[in-house]
Amino acid sequence: MSTFTSLIAGLSLVDLLGAAGVALGSTWALFRNRRTILACQAFGSMSFGLHYLLLGSTTAAVACSMSMLQSIAGYSGRRPPWLAPFYAATYAVVLTGAIAAWHGLPSLFVAFAALFAAIGRWQASPQRMRLVFLLCSANWIVHNLLVGSAFGLTSDTIAVSTMTYGLWRNRRHSPHEAVRIAAARLTDAVRAALGGLAARPLAK
Repeated sequence: MSTFTSLIAGLSLVDLLGAAGVALGSTWALFRNRRTILACQAFGSMSFGLHYLLLGSTTAAVACSMSMLQSIAGYSGRRPPWLAPFYAATYAVVLTGAIAAWHGLPSLFVAFAALFAAIGRWQASPQRMRLVFLLCSANWIVHNLLVGSAFGLTSDTIAVSTMTYGLWRNRRHSPHEAVRIAAARLTDAVRAALGGLAARPLAK
């Protein structure tokens, strides 16, 4: 038996599920196709949901289950009338689970992470999705520190790195150009606001 096979055989089910979650949850940001991203997220959420369930973090398990359903529902890329209420309903399930199985701060950070995850999956642009998921990962990092999930922390650390790299690789402008464009838009907005105030007649 090889060393690698021996290592795998020595892992518990919790560890195997955590390892699968790391592999899937930390690589999705490298893909450019939205469907591929959501498929990777769905399988990663399923793995981590079972991982957290075995660790006793019920709130996190519920959140991962709802994340999986959101990824499946949004896979087509279309936005039928039922999709927004469905996302809202899945987040309501997360909040209900957080309250019913309240574990203090871990449950609170799961609730915030689930909110940003739902907002992220709603984005049509993969770049905006990566940006919102940075906030999601920040909350998962705190949760995983509190519950002691080494696999969760590993996944979050790699995910933040791959999301940052994905944002950089798929950027439309250089950092200097992006700052210049943002400053120009802000200047135009301020000028328009000041122009509107100047054009408003003074009260008698």
